[in-house]
Amino acid sequence: MVNNKEIHDQTNSFMGNKDDWEGEYEDQCESLRTEQHSSVKEREQAVSEREQKVKEWEEAQREQAKAHGFYGVAQIEEQKYSHKFKFSGTGEGKPNYPV
Repeated sequence: MVNNKEIHDQTNSFMGNKDDWEGEYEDQCESLRTEQHSSVKEREQAVSEREQKVKEWEEAQREQAKAHGFYGVAQIEEQKYSHKFKFSGTGEGKPNYPV
């Protein structure tokens, strides 16, 4: 086996290919890590945008409540994971719509 040139050539060829395969493997792993990182960043950005839209919607609801005379009358109960609104009393002022 020591003097077998064919086995020696195949072994050298395999070792050369092995280095190429390891490089391709590392490149692919890095690509997947980068893709995963960017995917997480995109999801974080999407969540931030949705949170901002919810805050804007809540503010619009508060402004609308002020315009309808519910401001100061509504009792907002905040719970740990959800918001519930409870309205009590009578509205103040005139409604902004025809009665």
